[in-house]
Amino acid sequence: MPRPPCRAIGRRAHPSLVVDNLSHLLNDHIDLAIHFGVPPDSSTVTKQMTDNYRVTCASPSYIAAHDKPTQTDALADLDFIFLLISTKPSSGRRFSRDGKTVNVRVPAHRAHATDGGAVAREWALEGRGIVMKSIWDGAGA
Repeated sequence: MPRPPCRAIGRRAHPSLVVDNLSHLLNDHIDLAIHFGVPPDSSTVTKQMTDNYRVTCASPSYIAAHDKPTQTDALADLDFIFLLISTKPSSGRRFSRDGKTVNVRVPAHRAHATDGGAVAREWALEGRGIVMKSIWDGAGA
């Protein structure tokens, strides 16, 4: 039986738990913060909890409505959901398999963008497109 993501367990036990919020650990009296990537402050004491990587996710309804691509070029014919993590928009996706990396340019009319991880996940579950999500988030969907 698959384990639910850490945040799902924490939310059930602690309903007032705040997630997806940038906080200042000292000023906001935070005891614990889970951060993805390099900490912004080098004086912060950190410990890696686990590996984190992105996985390609799509809803069953999206997969059923679209032919499975057999060539990399066919990926450009699919809809993608982009999570904006900077002010620079992205127009492509990088896929790796068996040690080979392929860059796919996504046409503007096939791209949906948001700066909210929860929104990107919801859009994917609604069947709006393919999204790259953290394994922590994709595993529980």
